[in-house]
Amino acid sequence: MDEEKLSIEKLSVNSQAWNEIFNTLNIVENVNEKNYFEISASKIKEITNREARLMTKFDWSASLPQVFQDNKLVILPNSRGSYVIGRFEAYHNFSPKPIKSLSTNMPTWMETFDHFDITSESVALNVAQASGMIDYVMDNVSNEFEINEPHAESTLTGRMKSESISYIINMSIPKLDQDGCPLLNEDNTTKYIKSPNKFDFTVNNSQIEIDASYETMSKLAVIEAKQKNPFDFMTRQLYYPYRRYKMLGIDKEILPIYFTYVDKVFSFSVYKFNDVNNYSSISLMKQIDFILDDSDVITLDTVQEISAKSKMLDEPDDLVYPQANTLKRVFELVDILDEPKNKFELAVLYGFNDRQGDYYGNAATYLGFVKKSKDKFELTPLGENLRKLPSGHMRNVEMIKKILDHKTFKLSYDFWYINDFKTDEKFKKYVEKTIFELVPNINQNTVERRGQTLRAWLKWIFSVTE
Repeated sequence: MDEEKLSIEKLSVNSQAWNEIFNTLNIVENVNEKNYFEISASKIKEITNREARLMTKFDWSASLPQVFQDNKLVILPNSRGSYVIGRFEAYHNFSPKPIKSLSTNMPTWMETFDHFDITSESVALNVAQASGMIDYVMDNVSNEFEINEPHAESTLTGRMKSESISYIINMSIPKLDQDGCPLLNEDNTTKYIKSPNKFDFTVNNSQIEIDASYETMSKLAVIEAKQKNPFDFMTRQLYYPYRRYKMLGIDKEILPIYFTYVDKVFSFSVYKFNDVNNYSSISLMKQIDFILDDSDVITLDTVQEISAKSKMLDEPDDLVYPQANTLKRVFELVDILDEPKNKFELAVLYGFNDRQGDYYGNAATYLGFVKKSKDKFELTPLGENLRKLPSGHMRNVEMIKKILDHKTFKLSYDFWYINDFKTDEKFKKYVEKTIFELVPNINQNTVERRGQTLRAWLKWIFSVTE
């Protein structure tokens, strides 16, 4: 059984096991009463006959078992053998922006890297260091710029203990009506809002895993690396290493970085914790993207030529109009469809929930890279060709062609171009009016969300254009 099927099977088994634990220990009732529930690894093993380490690692909220999601619960370790369940704000939304990528090169004497075949996070980070990306990010992320900084050197990686860390974390509570009853969402789940109170959390010798860290004379970067763009990530992946380094007493700026390598783009999202003792105080400082050895550029003239040759396709009534704002995730989906997958399988593999898996599968289908057969998404010949293109430049050109072939996108792009690429209310209204008039079977309630996607895709075109 391959890794993808194992991942899907693990999620299903975990969900069933956690249902058993919740029912046996009345966890929801206990959390409602005390705000938290502590459970040991031995108790998890006793009830389910499964190891806790297989039951408690959820890198993004969509990977949480359904019983956690339904009750807005998460689980965090507080030692090497115990965990705390509560309505903690443990995840941070991840929405990388479509920004222009900086171009860099590998050293001319280096011949061992095939940078068109980067198959792991560790290789992507090695390329990022060798090509100067790490140095650039650490030099340019803050105002503390050191002119004579030496190259950043790789330091600690792998597993270590957290030692003893105390912090506060935000919580959620049910939103109540005037009679004190919980308000419900459309799917009959409870609505939650941010609690005015915070939870005091202490962790002792929990395991920390560091993908990479780099050090210069004035800064220390700690990196969590992924070959995907999830919708959120577990803040603990950055916060615990950040706190562990703080405990060393090093008088350097510590940079927690979430690094992704997707569609040949090396992206660094650099964060800071505004309050060292507050897990939930994470905020984005800067995003810096790079492409490697891509001498070809897409000019505005190139995009204008593509627009002029648009097929002006009418919007089909047998396809779902896209509601998927991040085109990088469409590229990702094409890259992983080596065999047909349904929306649940996509959700497991790429940190989506099943609804988002459906959105991005439908978006790739709309563009012609994927077709949907029954409940499975699979690549078309066009999608196979996109996967095989050797450079990010060529893939981007192909994507722009497919986007601007659709009448709503073509007309909106031309309007945007004529109005000097202004992203104002006038542009927003034009986009929504165009969608409402030209897309079959669409209603006013969904036009705004579809308009957000259209504008996001046009902004992506602008971000890859010189």
